[in-house]
Amino acid sequence: MKGRINIGELKQRVTVLNENNTPDGRGGYTPGTSEDATTWAKITPLKGSRAVEVGAIVNGKPYLVKLVYRTDVTIDETTKIVYGSKTLVVHSVIDIDEANYFYELIAIERG
Repeated sequence: MKGRINIGELKQRVTVLNENNTPDGRGGYTPGTSEDATTWAKITPLKGSRAVEVGAIVNGKPYLVKLVYRTDVTIDETTKIVYGSKTLVVHSVIDIDEANYFYELIAIERG
């Protein structure tokens, strides 16, 4: 499969955060964030034409993030990836080859 990557390339430790709502007992919800997983990733800053292409869509510094596909973790456009002191907001999610092996994310560092 062309989308498979070498697992040894996943050298950065990241935490996957997702939004969640906790009932407030009065019929409403209190927004919050949960740490859904800590996993290994490959994080690459986007440069050149790809960065310009993504930068035209969103404001911030774009990154390409590759992760192993997991059935126990939801990754979508509300997910945040914490990498060291950086918090990256997921902009797009691709299940490489739709094979449920790896995710390829475009994530944005705002700041």
